Amino acid sequence: MDLFYSSKWMVAGVGDIIPPNQSYTHPNSPMSGSYIMSQVLSFEKIKLTNHKSLTLNQISLVSMQKFCPCIHLVEVINNEVCTNTEHCFSFTQTSFITVTAYQNQEITRLKIARNPFAKGFRKTNKH
Repeated sequence: MDLFYSSKWMVAGVGDIIPPNQSYTHPNSPMSGSYIMSQVLSFEKIKLTNHKSLTLNQISLVSMQKFCPCIHLVEVINNEVCTNTEHCFSFTQTSFITVTAYQNQEITRLKIARNPFAKGFRKTNKH
């Protein structure tokens, strides 16, 4: 495991076990290349979580690790996947580090405003 200390990353011991690569099949799959190019390809239904037991549309991530999402395009002919035609695309500008607590209140407010799953951060109105 690494930690950020004095403006740099340092090795801080053994980290958590990273689960095997998990995948999410887009609900509109399979789709043609022309369809992909003509529409917004949204992944808003994926929920990233640190829970080990998963439900539909969830991907489990380990805290304090860096991840880079990858998009795999696979050719499908007559509902058969052609395994030798798989292409993987990753975009380094989409990489992120998972955390379980935020040190910056602005980031916490942004998460609450933008993340419908941020239940743990929301104040409840108990009467």
